[in-house]
Amino acid sequence: LAASWNAVLLLDEADAFLEKRVDTAGARERNKRVAAFLRILEYYKGILILTTNRIVKFDEAFHSRIHLTLPFQPLDQKCRENIWRNFLKGADVSDSDVRSFAAEALNGRQIKNVMKMARLLAKDEESALSASQIRDVMTVVLSDGQERDEGGLVGSES
Repeated sequence: LAASWNAVLLLDEADAFLEKRVDTAGARERNKRVAAFLRILEYYKGILILTTNRIVKFDEAFHSRIHLTLPFQPLDQKCRENIWRNFLKGADVSDSDVRSFAAEALNGRQIKNVMKMARLLAKDEESALSASQIRDVMTVVLSDGQERDEGGLVGSES
């Protein structure tokens, strides 16, 4: 349908369709899905954009069918600083705080999640968002390294 409309088709988190096939009993359905997607990709006439964070998990057969791969490098400090500033518009946070936040090697999604949690913390404390609340959330993210995409932090349960 996308090709007939001359539309660009985006398949976000494509790993689900492109994972390496394996010879285990439980992988039969996944292997069938991968094989079907290989056939579709082979003859697709339009522009298809696949996104993934896990290209190493792709089945080898896909690499020859993908015409162009655009890797994204980790953000540098200046890019992170711009992202922080964008999320902090209207907040009373100093430039030095923004620079210190940007010194941590977080990606855009992690920064968004930190901000979401810090705003929730500020709301819970019935206060304006502060650098201290952001630091508290960052401490958890950096020490634990686990987070959910929705912004909630996953901690170890005792």
